[in-house]
Amino acid sequence: MHKDLLAKLERIISFGDSAGVETFVSLYQPPEGMVLKKINLEPAASNQLLNDFQSSFAEIIEEFNDDDLRSVRLLSEADERANVVYYVDEKIEEESFLDKVNELNRIKNPAYWTDDRMFNFTKGDELSDIKYFIHSIGTAECHVFVYRQNFPINVIHRGKGKLYVTKSGTKMVLVPEDLMKIDTKIDAICTMEGDTYLFNLKLLERGSVFSSVSEKAFLQAVDDLDTLKIIEDIESLRNRAADMRYARKLVKSFRLSPINKIPVKDLMAFIKTNAKLCKLLPITAGNKLDLTRKQAQSAFLSLLTDDFLYSRLTQAEYRSLAKDKL
Repeated sequence: MHKDLLAKLERIISFGDSAGVETFVSLYQPPEGMVLKKINLEPAASNQLLNDFQSSFAEIIEEFNDDDLRSVRLLSEADERANVVYYVDEKIEEESFLDKVNELNRIKNPAYWTDDRMFNFTKGDELSDIKYFIHSIGTAECHVFVYRQNFPINVIHRGKGKLYVTKSGTKMVLVPEDLMKIDTKIDAICTMEGDTYLFNLKLLERGSVFSSVSEKAFLQAVDDLDTLKIIEDIESLRNRAADMRYARKLVKSFRLSPINKIPVKDLMAFIKTNAKLCKLLPITAGNKLDLTRKQAQSAFLSLLTDDFLYSRLTQAEYRSLAKDKL
């Protein structure tokens, strides 16, 4: 699955200086909402970006070739393991940066980028308005889109009591404008063909620019859980709808979980006899789960994904986030 991506990155590296970089930003501008604009970078900055991104691509290739723990997994099977790149294998219902990437992919005519679609300080655009970057790297025939989230800390503002200088020969000279750092870290890569690889899923969901599940899907999963009659107060889960990281875990965990095929009495017996789980998941007098505390809600996710394992060899109990079937 990832070999096509690596081949594409290798090809872009092989282009050398004949490749190019176009940089776009997304800004929040009411009443339109998120607006896509192109940045006019001077050649020196553009060339440096190209060289740095080609170096980043080379590092990605090396990681996959040299590190057995670096792997690509389907987003629909996302878990908590590290060093994983997720391939988007399902439709993303919520608005996200992918909509802007698709928009860029449809734009073929350079004339589209008129003055009003360019990032322009004289027309009120500010560095602090930039929510994220999308870099198009390569050539017209072979390129990828790299997504990188922006952070307020990347902008250095001038102001009273703050003086910024830089070197000029033997002197320190004043920097007259605000400064912004643009790095070449990679949060996601999208191909021309529409394939998307997420390199930093936790950051993407925390930044509110991407959600792998919709609130509707989360609430439906909670309703389906309610029909199992194993949770005392189902509202305690519904109240987590705004926590997209938890929502993603619950939807995906419940989708793949065997819990609805296990008799309730067997499920409760397992919880009561597991030394760790019985402390994390309280059972009420009515033989239902008490999920009013977040600790219990987190433990419930681990129960859904069958993280509490028993070794027949050592007769020890384990909690495992990552499990590969043999």
